[in-house]
Amino acid sequence: MDKVVNISIAIKFVEMLNRRDFDRLKELMPDDHKLFPGGDEIINGKEAACRELMEYTRLWQDFQIHISDVYLNYNNVIFIGRSTNSCEQVPSGVEIKTTRIYYAKVEDGLVAEFHHEDDNESNRRSLGVKPENKIT
Repeated sequence: MDKVVNISIAIKFVEMLNRRDFDRLKELMPDDHKLFPGGDEIINGKEAACRELMEYTRLWQDFQIHISDVYLNYNNVIFIGRSTNSCEQVPSGVEIKTTRIYYAKVEDGLVAEFHHEDDNESNRRSLGVKPENKIT
């Protein structure tokens, strides 16, 4: 699939999450979608992933992902960004200064996997975050 299409699909996924449009978010997932919310946890299946994301955004009602850089490594669309309102240690509306890695594995026009990782050199290296893969 065209790399521009993969990037557009991944960006749309984040947009739908930020808007809390879970019906459209589900349309971007295959039935066997995998959500990796951090650590070793894996949420299997489109319905379970949406429930998890709905619960998270219920707890953190103003949570938003803010993308600053986009990389493409094969069918992985990698975002470097920050979030707002994603933990109790930071006041509402304040952007967390530490960057995070979010990445979407796009297959057949759908987000097969969505990951949330620490932004560090080891993760960047393993994901192929390097200047020649930078889109924006």
